[in-house]
Amino acid sequence: MFYHFTLHNDLHWFPGAWVAVDLFFILSGFVISHSYWGSISNGMSLAQFIAARILRLAPLYFIGLAIGTAAAILALRSGQSLNLDASGIFSRFILALSFIPYLNGGPIFPLNDPSWSLFFEVFVNIIFFWHIRKWGSPSGIILVCAAAVAFLVGTLATGRTNPGWATGHFSLGFPRAIAEFFAGCLIYQTGIYRRTTSSGMVVTLTALTFLGFLIDKGKVGFISSLTIIPLTISFASSAKLTPRVRRVCIALGEISYPLYIIHYPVYFTAQATRAISQHDQVTQTLILAAASTIFSAALIGPDRRFRTFFSEWLEGVRRAKG
Repeated sequence: MFYHFTLHNDLHWFPGAWVAVDLFFILSGFVISHSYWGSISNGMSLAQFIAARILRLAPLYFIGLAIGTAAAILALRSGQSLNLDASGIFSRFILALSFIPYLNGGPIFPLNDPSWSLFFEVFVNIIFFWHIRKWGSPSGIILVCAAAVAFLVGTLATGRTNPGWATGHFSLGFPRAIAEFFAGCLIYQTGIYRRTTSSGMVVTLTALTFLGFLIDKGKVGFISSLTIIPLTISFASSAKLTPRVRRVCIALGEISYPLYIIHYPVYFTAQATRAISQHDQVTQTLILAAASTIFSAALIGPDRRFRTFFSEWLEGVRRAKG
């Protein structure tokens, strides 16, 4: 969030925090393996799996899209330069509504930039399902190594260490997501989370991960994404938490996705309306961060209730057909 906000106002806080997306892909592979490996092995259909994943991602995704579209319309009406007219906003909205990337230049989801990673998340989820059905496990060394080599070669050839979010390097997002997501699956598959690990090691690796967010060097972030971050997840997954720390982790986990998918539209709404333009850049950043966090926290309960309702409805439909 701070990376995106200050990228646009030249404060450049946490200039290396784009690597958090790589952390997200690896962590997602770990969590999805924990949640669905057993269910898929026991007969869960592809339709059921995709429905479950879409139900998890879509409600907040559409809220973010709606806010981002409204912000673009407000900016257009106020005369701000977007290099877009009404038809351009509409065409990008329709594509995003169908979860199709816009590949005619610039960000592939221009009305809410962070949505690009969700596109690749759904893609690797489908491969994940196929891999379990075909091989009985969520990942494999050959798959991870092949994708990592493709990602490495593509990065060396293009110089892009943070690819996938824009048209010019869209294709390189595939090996990036595959290598990292299935590395997370492989970490889970090894069962390392069942072991007891040194708290000092967990703290050290976590500190190194966050230290990387402060370093404005693409090569450092790239190397971290392939080394320090996988190691951090491997060791942290086996950490034993006190009840208080566990509650904090649960709260942070619950707010992470709403904050990720909402903060960019909140930022552009503020810019379109010039709501806080009277403040200096630091104050604007802090106000936007607070507003995004509060709004995201307020969405957790409604999102959970919505997903519970539709999950129960889908289960009722499935039983009726069965």
